[in-house]
Formats: sequence, C-alpha cells, structure tokens
Amino acid sequence: MPSTLSQALIDTLQPLFSGLRLALEQNPTYLSAFLPLLHPEDISGHYDPTRDLGHFSEADMHSLLTRLRKIFPAVDVSTLCKWRDGKEVYKFDVPDFFELHGRLASALSMRQTDNNRHHLHFIIIVILLHFLGHAVLGHVQRDYPYINICDDFPYHDCLSRSLRKAIPEPGYLVEEALFGGIIGIVFREERDEGRPPRFLQSDLTRIDYLFLHHRNGSTYELDPADLRDRITNWRLTPFDISSLRKISLPRRIRERTCAFYNGDHLGVTFPGDGGEVLHT
Repeated sequence: MPSTLSQALIDTLQPLFSGLRLALEQNPTYLSAFLPLLHPEDISGHYDPTRDLGHFSEADMHSLLTRLRKIFPAVDVSTLCKWRDGKEVYKFDVPDFFELHGRLASALSMRQTDNNRHHLHFIIIVILLHFLGHAVLGHVQRDYPYINICDDFPYHDCLSRSLRKAIPEPGYLVEEALFGGIIGIVFREERDEGRPPRFLQSDLTRIDYLFLHHRNGSTYELDPADLRDRITNWRLTPFDISSLRKISLPRRIRERTCAFYNGDHLGVTFPGDGGEVLHT
C-alpha cells in the first residue's frame, strides 16, 4: 500500500497519466512508435526508428492498442528495494504497475518555478513512455529479461535471450521514435557550482533545462514554452532541431536521461566519477 503522501502525489498526477493514455489511444501516429516492438525479430540492434518504422498492418495496430490498454500501468511511488555495500540500488522486473521514483514524485510537492514544474511533468511523461516500451516488449516476448551488450550511448543494444540477437533498447527506441532523440536533464547547481550530475543528490526543483540528444551526435536545448504546450495539447511529435539551440554535449550524458533518473531499471552508476555500474 502506498503511504498517504505517496497516494496524494499519485492523485495529483492522475490527469497526466490519463491524458497520456488517451493521447496514445486516439492518435495512431503516437501509437506507431511502439509497433516495432511487436516484432523484435525483424529489427536489428542499429535500427533507426526516425527513418523507418516498418510496414505494419491494421491487425498489428489493433493488437498493439489492445495490449497497451491491458498493460497501461497502475502507478505507485518507488521505494528502495535493496542495498549493496551501503549504497542505494533499485530493482525493475517489468511489472504491471509503474513505479515513479520517490524523489521525482516528492519534488512536485516542493516550492519551485512554473517552468521547473513543467519540466518535471514532461520528465514523467518521458519516463512513462519509456516504461511502456519495455512493457510492450515484455508482453510480446515473455522471457523478456535481456543483457546489455553495447554501451554506445544513447542507443543501447541489448541481447534478447530468446531471439539470441541484438535489438534496440526498447524505451529509448520509443523516445527516439516520438521525439526524434533521447530526453535528458541539466541542473542549475551544475552551472552554479560546476558539479557533475548526481543521481541521488541533484535538486529536482532546480532544473536548468531539458535537452534532446540526437542520433547525429548533436545535443539541443529544449524550450520550456514548447514543453508546456506539448503537455497542454498532448503533442508527442519529433522536435524540430532546426529551431533549437545547439549546445555542447553535457558530461556523463548517459546518467542524465529521464529514464535513468527514474532509477528503477537501468544500470545504476553510483555518484562520483568512476562509480561502479550495477545492472539490476
């Protein structure tokens, strides 16, 4: 059972979760981002969803919609699952519920600017879409567990144990198909104090900006006004990189993704340079 505080946070986010579900159900273009995961045997590890979403039938779309309605998760706030050497580690098993990181959830109840709150809402949307990519593959491929075989961030390849081949990391595949790249976070404290990103210490009420990391290797700062409009109108479309400000590649970019900050299913690098990487 979630705590009273957790339940209150979940209740405030229900319009966000309901809006996302409705947007996916009513827009075939958004739904198509998940279609390649219905046939993982047909896609290679270096499959590019921004160029080729494949050729899928009406039956595929109907099957996907049915699956998404079935697996669209109940929401809970995550808790620490285990400890290793005194460090915090999180666990993920493709459950039928979605766990939002407790630090992300609690940040929403803190004092912050309107822009920061919009950033948090967009981060949560990205995290949920990323989770759904894993969930769709998990329900198609019942022995879903996989191992990472390539750390060429951000387009991880992973080895499916049943297919015995490299396939795209499913959550990043969905992010890239919908937004044209991977969404990440830079905090104000890094500019103010020159500190590197810290998974468990970063102040989520002081987000400087979100960025898009593109397959071409470039990184772009996202406009808060555009993010607000995307949330308001449920616009899950690729960003027009020609209108975005190109920025230098942030340090330790893998640890900056929205999915990584949720911290429940990717390998966790402990704070500090050269931290041990755990695949949970």
